[in-house]
Amino acid sequence: MPNEQAAKLLIIPQMLPDSQIDVVMKDICEHIGLACNFDVFPARVPNAMAYMIDGKRVIMYNPQFIAELQHDHENPSWATLSVLVHEIGHHLLGHMFVNDGNFPARELEADRFSGFLLYRMGSTLNEAEENIRTMAQENETPSHPARSRRL
Repeated sequence: MPNEQAAKLLIIPQMLPDSQIDVVMKDICEHIGLACNFDVFPARVPNAMAYMIDGKRVIMYNPQFIAELQHDHENPSWATLSVLVHEIGHHLLGHMFVNDGNFPARELEADRFSGFLLYRMGSTLNEAEENIRTMAQENETPSHPARSRRL
């Protein structure tokens, strides 16, 4: 995970956040029942990333990655929601303040939170699992559990 200064450099300054992302974030926060106190920025990251910058909760997302998840859906796809809820989960579960090297366990916690909230938002089990089935790597890495564990 980059330090705070390096994380700031990942943000794409000339690109405004997608207004649809703001709407999605507000909807997610309404389902959680909390104030939406996340700054959301397009960034040079592989997919999405939760981070703390200047004491603020930040969600950075790759605009191309999110566009591909949308697959021309008019409304936010369950895959898009899954990614954003997972990153919000990292914040709400306190992962930003833990540096014990047990990244796979924290990924599983964020996955559980995402699955729970997607259910509350109306997804089926199949819809909630779809993003994991298509995006998660088959083998475990030092930072992420294998697809089978995440499912």
